[in-house]
Amino acid sequence: MGSPAVKADDGGPWWVKSYGGKDYDVASAVAVAENGDVIVTGSFTMRLDASGNVIWAKNVGGNAVAIAENGDVIVAGYTWSFGAGKSDAWVLRLDENGNVKWQKTYGGSERDYATAVAIADNGDVIVAGYTRSFGAGSRDVWVLRLDENGNVKWQKTYGGSYWEEANAVAVAENGDVIVAGYTESFGAGDDDFWVLRLPSDGNLPGCEFCNDSNAQVENTNAQVESTNAEVHDTNAEIHDTNAQIQDTNAEVKTQYYKKASSGINPLYIAAVIGLLLVGGIAAKAKGGKPKPQKPAPKENDLERLLTGAETLDPIEKAIALAEALPMAGKTSPEKEAEIRANLTSTLDEAEGLLLAMAGERPEEALENLNRLKKALSRAGMEKRARRIEENLILKLENQLKEITAKIESLAAQGRVGEAKGKYRKALRIANSHPSLREELNNAVNSVISKFLEEGDALASSGQYDRAVSTYLKAMPLAELLGKEKEVRERIDRVKAQKEIARNLEKLSELISKAKELIERRSYGEAVSVINEAMVLAPALGRAEEVESLLDSLRTRMDNLVSQGDGALEENDLTRAQKLYTEALEIAQAIGEGEEAIRERLSKLEEKRKLELLRESVRITVPEEMLHKAENEVSIIVTNKFSDPLGLTVDLSENTDYFELSEERVEFPRIRPGKTIGESVTVKPRFLGDFDFTVKVESEKGSLSHTFPVRVSRTARVSARTPTPLTSTPILNPVEALQELYSDFQYIGEGGFARVYKAKRKDGRVIALKIPKTLDPAIGRAFVREITNWLHLKHPNIVELYDVNVLPVPYLEMEYCESSLAKLRKPLPVDEASLIVFNIAEGLKYAHSKKIVHRDLKPSNVLLKNGLPKISDWGLSKVLEESMSATTTTSFTPFYAAPEQIDKKFGHTDERTDIWQLGVIFYELVTGRLPFEGSLSQVMMGILRDDPVPPGQINPEAKEVEPIIMKMLAKRKEERYQSVEELQRDLARVLNMTYSEGLRKSKTLGDRRRAAYYLTELLLINLKTNNAGEAYKYASDLAFYVGGELKDEVRRLADQIKFRLEEGLEIPPELVEKAEIIVHRVRVGFEKP
Repeated sequence: MGSPAVKADDGGPWWVKSYGGKDYDVASAVAVAENGDVIVTGSFTMRLDASGNVIWAKNVGGNAVAIAENGDVIVAGYTWSFGAGKSDAWVLRLDENGNVKWQKTYGGSERDYATAVAIADNGDVIVAGYTRSFGAGSRDVWVLRLDENGNVKWQKTYGGSYWEEANAVAVAENGDVIVAGYTESFGAGDDDFWVLRLPSDGNLPGCEFCNDSNAQVENTNAQVESTNAEVHDTNAEIHDTNAQIQDTNAEVKTQYYKKASSGINPLYIAAVIGLLLVGGIAAKAKGGKPKPQKPAPKENDLERLLTGAETLDPIEKAIALAEALPMAGKTSPEKEAEIRANLTSTLDEAEGLLLAMAGERPEEALENLNRLKKALSRAGMEKRARRIEENLILKLENQLKEITAKIESLAAQGRVGEAKGKYRKALRIANSHPSLREELNNAVNSVISKFLEEGDALASSGQYDRAVSTYLKAMPLAELLGKEKEVRERIDRVKAQKEIARNLEKLSELISKAKELIERRSYGEAVSVINEAMVLAPALGRAEEVESLLDSLRTRMDNLVSQGDGALEENDLTRAQKLYTEALEIAQAIGEGEEAIRERLSKLEEKRKLELLRESVRITVPEEMLHKAENEVSIIVTNKFSDPLGLTVDLSENTDYFELSEERVEFPRIRPGKTIGESVTVKPRFLGDFDFTVKVESEKGSLSHTFPVRVSRTARVSARTPTPLTSTPILNPVEALQELYSDFQYIGEGGFARVYKAKRKDGRVIALKIPKTLDPAIGRAFVREITNWLHLKHPNIVELYDVNVLPVPYLEMEYCESSLAKLRKPLPVDEASLIVFNIAEGLKYAHSKKIVHRDLKPSNVLLKNGLPKISDWGLSKVLEESMSATTTTSFTPFYAAPEQIDKKFGHTDERTDIWQLGVIFYELVTGRLPFEGSLSQVMMGILRDDPVPPGQINPEAKEVEPIIMKMLAKRKEERYQSVEELQRDLARVLNMTYSEGLRKSKTLGDRRRAAYYLTELLLINLKTNNAGEAYKYASDLAFYVGGELKDEVRRLADQIKFRLEEGLEIPPELVEKAEIIVHRVRVGFEKP
């Protein structure tokens, strides 16, 4: 509710504007600067130019405003937020731009208010108001004189035993201070004007109602900010009025008068001017408290009584006639009838006069009513008396309702003084009759309750500042009824709730930030945030929740270590290094487990050195040797390390059976990447089969390998293929493939192969996968197993473009920029469900070709533009047959199905892929594997234990929990029996989620999002052969595209409709066509 501002001149209004927001905004005071700017204060303070445009507006509320000679703005009011007591006077000095120069409170332990302000010629600030902390009565007029910096020069109270308030202050030309307000302690009526003329020091010598006060002065630090009050031109109507202006004869009573000696000092006077209430036909008082007229004289002479009654007002006349009626009954029936008729007509006039009198003088009206009732009772007219009384009480009740409504409105607007004045007027009415007093209290209590209930509702919805503001509206009325304690308790409680809410919000932000940092793997920062959250959490009852974040870090660290151990067992050293390093970061952040992880890293480094050492040394030992003939053993060393390598090859264990040209071959230090060789002559001493043992000693570690050798007289002398201590490394594969590819970029490696990004001669970017080592077993499997992959052509399967064994073995395949292993988990459930649905689409195609993957895991599901594609079809079997493999299985243990570990669960088939896809689904929605721990613990868990339901880890995963748990059933017979069956259940979840997203997008008019949901729903239902739903979404999609694309979408919808009507299945070709159309639709929406 805005405050209207009106500026007028002789010619009418110049401008009429309102300023404010959605709540009550009230202007209390105005001042004009020398340049014509207008300063207005009230609910806030603003500076307007001469045209009413806002120059600045600040969140400083006040009751009064004045402008100093230098242009500074002085605002005076009160505050509940700062100071010594319940409310204190608050004075701020702002520069001409609204910036605070100083702000101070003045007050004691109770309520103190500033209502007026003026500037003296010397720059002093005169503040007037009222106080309950100091003085003689319930509240006294309070005047303070401050210097230009807000320091108190003097402070005085003036008043008697009841209420006095100051509402205005001015400074006379001679420096006297003029204060005006009202008094209840002095004067002629209930409330009278009270005007005081004080000397410049405030002292009235010999004054009995004047006192010094000792208010505490405190600096405040209220944040003063600009506000954005809305400004509107208004069309307020301007009218001339014809109010009758009359002289009044209010009684004047002087409480203090002293003339200054020598005529130098001015006249000081405190005078009370009684208010004359003029209105209605009964307004005959001459000032002061109303005095009842004397009762009609009781004359035995009936005629004299009747004659005198004609000169009285209707009330007195009615009383006189009622008194005369019993007398007339004793003398003459005719006279009695005449008087009764006269009385009946006079009572109508008397009732009208009483009702009119009730508006301004309710006590007098009720006093006259009581007299009239007595007279009517004696005349036997009690019924008429009751009717008059009922009408009068009804009139007073209506007046009370009107005044109470006005009190509520004024209190809501913050016009405290006016609200209290209205209450005192209502109290005078209520005190005139017992029933009215109770009704007034009930009405005011109702207003208080309304504010309190509104404040409670605001507090319940978290709008604490508005709740306090609403409670404060109830405070003035609560003070009148002695219920301010209840309001203050509510304010204190809401402020405490606000503090708790602020801390809860901060704690929630810290917890969210900690979770985000954990997912970003910024563990040090995450623990710092967790420690900060732990300071707040205990008092808010959320310590366990914060502690669980640390527990999750411990669990993550343990899982990383367990997975690192598994990778180490699989000889995947790069992955083990990555897992251990991340675990170490967590250990350092939480201060636990660091030593154990460093020991693992040390072992890993030793193993890495041994692996490089194996790759660095190649030995050529003949498989057959001639007895007592010279044979040659070749030793070739290629330094695979990044620093020089020195080593010794020890053949001394063979001297019992062979003569050696050298027992120990010591190589000089070899620079990185360089190759050096040596040969040793070997002469067998005996015939037979022998083990030829070679030992390698180096600062990098020691190795030993035994070669079987047959010695005979007729053996064909031949050298076996140069063999490393494990298998032959593939040297410089990039150089070997330079003629076919360019722009090589190393991507990563696993335990079996390295992967490079490269560009073909035709410019196409592809991925190359090259085995690290090769032996005959790898060669045979390499050719045999890749055959299946070459025949798999599907959008959800990585396409294998080419395979060859020359110049080195390699696979050329589709390049994908990422994989599921690199995604931050957990994912939103709908996103994870769609990924699993699309992986299942690729498996469905492979299963239709009788091909089972059997090694699904996040690193084998690549991502291209967000679309999942299955990779590594058959390479696990290549790894199985390699003599460098450390496991005898073609699967990753953490994702293995029970039948891959123990034959009692049967052989592997399509349902094995469903299990492994279930593990991936579980990990995507929870961020954890279903079975964790060491390798042996994981494998035992797969065989014996049920995983923790994913909904217990992530409540949002509850809707897909039945699907995941069915995918992870131990017995194949209890899993989904086909990928199609799995897709149907996933489609139900996705249809519900995306349908809701579609509904919201349509409601918001977001065409791009609506089109996205429609395309996803179209594809999902096509892939699950749900022609009815697919037709619906295709038809809807046509409304979101234009041009030729609209025609294509419509033709697609017609084709789906045809198959729906004919009961035909959706063929793969139609799904492929839909995917092409969907791609074009999405590209169209992405264009600017």
